[in-house]
Amino acid sequence: VERHVHPRRQVPGTVAVFALGCLVGIVASWWTVRAGTNLDYGDAMAHLTIAQRITDSRAPGLSQLGTVWLPLPHLLLLPLVQVEWLFSTGVAACILGSSCLGASCAALFRIMVRLDLGRAAQAVGLGVLLANPAYLYVGTTALTEPVLVAALMMCLAGLAGWAFSPRALSGGELAVFAGIPAALAVLTRYEGWALVISATIFVVIVVLRQGRGVRRAAVLAASFAGPSVAAVGWWLAY
Repeated sequence: VERHVHPRRQVPGTVAVFALGCLVGIVASWWTVRAGTNLDYGDAMAHLTIAQRITDSRAPGLSQLGTVWLPLPHLLLLPLVQVEWLFSTGVAACILGSSCLGASCAALFRIMVRLDLGRAAQAVGLGVLLANPAYLYVGTTALTEPVLVAALMMCLAGLAGWAFSPRALSGGELAVFAGIPAALAVLTRYEGWALVISATIFVVIVVLRQGRGVRRAAVLAASFAGPSVAAVGWWLAY
């Protein structure tokens, strides 16, 4: 394990990789908007409509989120769809999707650095993500997958940074860097709920293998899962 430790919280190159991902997303968005295929899915149109009707409907308010889909993608689209052109063309979704692609690339890069992968492996990993035509297309639509992937990748990056840190990070740090991204996934798609369960088990296993005891494992597991439990509680209450 010691061989894989990256000594600093900052990972040089993260911003550049984020910008690269956003740039690729912008190019893909230009292509699909120009071809008119970014609005081919009925669900994509529905997500844009839900976001807009929160403020523009006969009964505006959060009740317009409904209960079929989880709310985060619609809330992220909300400020963008206030511009009619961005809504009608679907470019609002392209902006969100390109940002999510940048975040996913940056998170993947940080994970590979934490695992001490070389430059060639990092290039291959990013290349596989950025050259995936299906994922690039979905990132130009208002579907929920781009937000989910970004949240999952940020959570895994946070867990990698925690697991390979040369110092014992606090429960608060674990909650901020991994727990909050997990909560974002929880509010995006139900696959995020499965992530929280498996990642909580991962946290317990890591702490026990470090010899820090059952009590510490329980504290850190609760710190990680806490934001997601709160998110689930809010959604069920809603």
